[in-house]
Amino acid sequence: MPDLPFFLFLLFCSLPFSSSSPDTNTPTLSEAVRIIQVNAIQELNQNIVEQETLIKNKEDESRVLKNVIETQKTELNTIPVMKNDISNQKMMMDIMKEEAKEKEKKISGLETKSKDIGVLVKFMRTVLNQNIIKAQTNGIRQVTNLENFIKMTGLPFNQDDAGKIIPNAGHPQCKMDYTTWTEDWRMVKYSTQAQAATHCDQAPASSYKTGLTSGWHRFVFNGVHARIPTHAPASQYRGYGQICGTNAASWMDGTLPSLGEPPKDVTIKFSGAGKAEYNTNTRKPAKVVACLDENYQTFYLYHLVQVASCNFAYCATTAF
Repeated sequence: MPDLPFFLFLLFCSLPFSSSSPDTNTPTLSEAVRIIQVNAIQELNQNIVEQETLIKNKEDESRVLKNVIETQKTELNTIPVMKNDISNQKMMMDIMKEEAKEKEKKISGLETKSKDIGVLVKFMRTVLNQNIIKAQTNGIRQVTNLENFIKMTGLPFNQDDAGKIIPNAGHPQCKMDYTTWTEDWRMVKYSTQAQAATHCDQAPASSYKTGLTSGWHRFVFNGVHARIPTHAPASQYRGYGQICGTNAASWMDGTLPSLGEPPKDVTIKFSGAGKAEYNTNTRKPAKVVACLDENYQTFYLYHLVQVASCNFAYCATTAF
């Protein structure tokens, strides 16, 4: 904007002057000054508006710059977090690399073991085949020995269609139905101290009656064949409960039959109350037959009846 006094001077010089009488259209000095002031004020106001607009624009730019700066500050603040994330990712990658190395080692070890197992399997197959051959050879030898044994001892035998010798199970009764008794209390356990002696071989079954009925019976304890004793117990074992789990226990007056013989008639006696035989009224008739199991072991079946009174019972021993 021009300097105000200089501007007024130029304006003043531009005014018309005449020596004649003043022109009514020519403004007076005061009017000229007023016009100059109005124009100056308008120009000043316009200048102020322009300056305000410029200031506003600058303020807007400043706010934008502030926002940019704040955004950049925020981004700068995230840089440590990003660094930590990158560092953590690197650590994870290192851990994963180590794990991969360990897995590679394990895989290598497993491959080695697999090869070793393959070699071992081949070796075991070879040994197995050798054992099979040995077993077959031994089996043939054992069968031959068994056949020779049967021929030498005169044991009963059959022959199959090929003429092969097969030992039979003894008398046909051995293939008939029978009851197997396995209770531990029936096992003969001679003792000077009385055992629980509450069992009785009578029917019907109850808390102390076993339910034994007339028929063929077998005794097996813990997988071992047992037989009724063939002699009376020693004098110190004739008290109640000193033989097995009953007051008066059985024993057989007679000898056992041989394999292949028909059932043999025997008499069962009962020992108790300090006597070899409780009394003659308690005797019971019985039969016994010898049989052969699948392992060529001899066992005995007994045809027994209910005892005379309680507490009497049939007991057996594994001693042969």
